[in-house]
Amino acid sequence: MRLKGRTLETLGRARPFLIEEVTEHGIEVVVCSTGSVRYIPRTNVETGWVELCERGELTLDDIRKRQTEANPAYGGALLAELPGIVVEADPIRLRRDRDKVHGR
Repeated sequence: MRLKGRTLETLGRARPFLIEEVTEHGIEVVVCSTGSVRYIPRTNVETGWVELCERGELTLDDIRKRQTEANPAYGGALLAELPGIVVEADPIRLRRDRDKVHGR
C-alpha cells in the first residue's frame, strides 16, 4: 500500500491531510487547512498495530494515551488504512476484522 502523496481524512472530523513523506523513521503529514506539518514516528504506528492485533480494537483515546499523544487523529487515520481494519463511530473505534484481512 502506497501512502506517499495520498490525502486522507481524520476519523472524527474528516479533516484532510496529505502524506508528504514516508521514511523508515516515520510519516510526515501536512494538514491541508493550515499547511502545518506533523510527524508520526514509525514506532508509534507499529506499536498501535501490535496493540490493535492483540486487543482487537483501539479507540482514539487509546491511541492518544499510548501511541501518538500529539497527533492521535492522524495516527488513527493511518492505522485505519491498514488491511482488515474497520472504523466504527461514536466513540470512534478501530476494530480488526480477521475476515477482511484474509479476504473472506
